[in-house]
Amino acid sequence: MLFLFLVAILFYAPWLALMLIKASQDVSIPDAIDTPLILEAAATAFSNWLTLMAVLLCALSLRLLRQRSVQFLWWWLVVVVVLTLIVNRFIPFLFHIRHLLASLPAMLLLAAAGLIQLQRWRWAQSIICGLWLVMGVYLSFHPTFASDLPGALRMISRPGFEAALQAIEQNADPADAVIFRLTGADVEYLYAPPLDYYLYGSSLRYSLLSMVNARDDVLIDDASFVNTPFAERLAAFIGDSSRVWVAWVKNLPPDAQTEALNHLLAESYSLCPAVIEMPDMALEVYSRGNSCAD
Repeated sequence: MLFLFLVAILFYAPWLALMLIKASQDVSIPDAIDTPLILEAAATAFSNWLTLMAVLLCALSLRLLRQRSVQFLWWWLVVVVVLTLIVNRFIPFLFHIRHLLASLPAMLLLAAAGLIQLQRWRWAQSIICGLWLVMGVYLSFHPTFASDLPGALRMISRPGFEAALQAIEQNADPADAVIFRLTGADVEYLYAPPLDYYLYGSSLRYSLLSMVNARDDVLIDDASFVNTPFAERLAAFIGDSSRVWVAWVKNLPPDAQTEALNHLLAESYSLCPAVIEMPDMALEVYSRGNSCAD
């Protein structure tokens, strides 16, 4: 029986290698986070910025290592972290610390086991619990705690975004082209559902810059989307519009898509004198002929 099992594995091995190669090609992310950074970020965030204290408490739990429950927790923590990092080494997919979230319960329970070892010093237990609670509440209200984590999506100013929407809805015509640039092209498609929510029922023809002239149900890796050059999609979206509205988040670095947009606008449009400034965002209007005055 064992021999037949080994023979089956031998015959399946080439297909297993092919499966792993294919999975690597489909799942790999160019901007995946490397191992040192993901470990540092996860340890800092999961411990409420109290990394050293969490490490010491987990180390104290080793005094209970003879207990099966503690052994299980340590196996849980080590296997999840090590296995995730090994897979990430060959198939880069880690772009946020949430991919290590399965290790958080084990880490917290080990820290609690270590805290029990300090029962002779109740005052120390009270200080540690109080400090952990205070830091948790503080980070819950920290304005950039989540957005500063590696791989986090850029936070958009709500006042600036709503001001841009209001200006566009009050002044743009259905025949105009409205383009938003809210973040980098590689992840901007994630902002499409919120944009559709805010503009639900609007007659305006709008799009994210990276998603211009794409179907509503298109996937970011769909062949019909990827194989069409961006400049071609952009030109098709703008078409013969008399005006083009461009709203973007300030401080975003230029890229190939913004260069293509600027080149197209410079060829056929002129910038209207009224450039609307708002918190963290800017809005420009480009026109053909005298449509600025409309």
